[in-house]
Amino acid sequence: MKALIIMLSGLSIVANAIAADVESAYVGKGRTYAQTNAGPSVLRLSPYVFEIAVRTTDIDTLNSAAWSQPPFPPPAFRFIPFPILKTPLLFTSIDRWSSQSVADGAHPNGDYYILLNTEHDGERTNRILLSGSTYPAPPQIANYAAAQNIDAASDFTLQWNQFPGGGASDLITLTVMEAAIGTGIVFQTPLIPGAISALDGTRTSVSLPASTLAPGRAYLGRLRFEKITSTDRTNYPSELGFAAYFASTDFYLSTLGADSNTAPRIQAVYPPSGATGVPLDAPLIWTFSKPMQRASSLSLGGFATNRTSFWTTDRRSFVFLPLSLTAPDTNVTWRLQPWQPWVLFGDLLGNPLFTDLGGDFQTGEDLLPSPPQPQLGTPTVVSNSVEFLLHGESNRLYAVQFSTNLSNWTFFSTNVTLTGPSLVTHPAVSSAPQRFYRALVLR
Repeated sequence: MKALIIMLSGLSIVANAIAADVESAYVGKGRTYAQTNAGPSVLRLSPYVFEIAVRTTDIDTLNSAAWSQPPFPPPAFRFIPFPILKTPLLFTSIDRWSSQSVADGAHPNGDYYILLNTEHDGERTNRILLSGSTYPAPPQIANYAAAQNIDAASDFTLQWNQFPGGGASDLITLTVMEAAIGTGIVFQTPLIPGAISALDGTRTSVSLPASTLAPGRAYLGRLRFEKITSTDRTNYPSELGFAAYFASTDFYLSTLGADSNTAPRIQAVYPPSGATGVPLDAPLIWTFSKPMQRASSLSLGGFATNRTSFWTTDRRSFVFLPLSLTAPDTNVTWRLQPWQPWVLFGDLLGNPLFTDLGGDFQTGEDLLPSPPQPQLGTPTVVSNSVEFLLHGESNRLYAVQFSTNLSNWTFFSTNVTLTGPSLVTHPAVSSAPQRFYRALVLR
C-alpha cells in the first residue's frame, strides 16, 4: 500500500492513499412499477429484476469485472459487460422475469462475489450478502398532477408517499431522463447510501432547481426505494459494496411552455398484440404519434433472425422486415424501451417514450397474400415540394421512386399505410424541369 506523508507544523501524519478507481459495487433484486395517473403504481411487464452493477470513478479505470452467486464456493464467475457509450462509467447486467419464484430460483439469496481488475488499485473483491427478501412497497408520486405542469423557471418540489419501513441506512434515488444517444440523465440524486446529499429512506420529497428542466418538454422520472441489506468495504476501503431489495416506479414529468410537452405514444402496431395465424413473412411495424429519433431501444424474441430494420421516411414508423420466414406456430414477443439505467427512445425533441411497452403474436403457417398495386394521387407543388397521397392496403410497406427520364429511378421515400392513404412529400423539386413518380410494394 502506498503512503502519503503530510507535514503540518512539524507533525507527520501518515494516511492511506488509494486511487479509488471504483466508486461502488452493487447487487440487488427488485420489482419495477409504473405510475401513469394520480392512482397507485402498477407492476410492469416482466417486473422481477436481478441487477448487478459496478460504477467507476472515471473512464478506463476498470479493466474487467466478474461476479458469482451462491452457493459457496462459487461454481463459476460471469463477466459483467463493458460499458457502452450511453453509460461509460457503469458496468451493468440486468435479468428480468415475469415470475418472482423463477427470479428467486435463478438468483438465490446468499453471498455474491464481485471481482474487480482495476487500473491503479490492482485486483479487488467484494463479498456482498443479499438476504431477507425485504422488498419495499412501490414508490408513489404524491403530487402527480403538479408534476405534469411544472414551471421550468422555478424550483419544483417532487413529493412521494413515505417509504414504509425506510430508515436512515436505506436509500431513495430520483433520476429524471430525456431521450438521448448519451445517458439522457438531466437530474439524479446520489446513488450510494450515506453519500453527501443522498436521500435516505425517511425522505418524502426533493427539490429540482429552476432551469434543471427545459420548458415545454416531457421527461421520464424514476423513483427508487432501496432497502439496504448489507455493505462491504473490507477488501477495497475506498469503494462501497452494497446489496439491496428495491422497488422502482417510472412516471412522466412535464413542463409548461410553447414547445411540445406531449410525450410520444404508439399509435398502431402490426401485427396487433394477441393476433394469431400471422403470416410467416409479415413485417413487424410500430407507428408512433409523432416523428421519432432514429435510435431505438428494443427487445425482440421469436422473430425471424435474418431480418433488416429501418425507419420510414417520415420517422413515424419503425419496421422489422424478415429476410427469411419466421418459424410456424411461434410466439413472437416484443418490448420497446425496456427498463434499464438509461432512456434512448423518443421523439425529435427528446420527449421519451414510456418504458416497457410490449406485446406478442402467434405465427400461423401461410404467407402474406399478394397485395393490389398501389395508386398515387394527383401531385401538387407546395413551397418547392411535391405532395401526393399514396393509396395502398393497410399495414403494407411501400417505396416511392422518382425519375426525370422514365429510365433511371431513385428511391426517396418508404411508407406504411394504416387505415387510409399516406401523404408523400418530395422536397426541392425546382432543380429538375420534370419528375415522374411510381410506388412499389416492399412487403
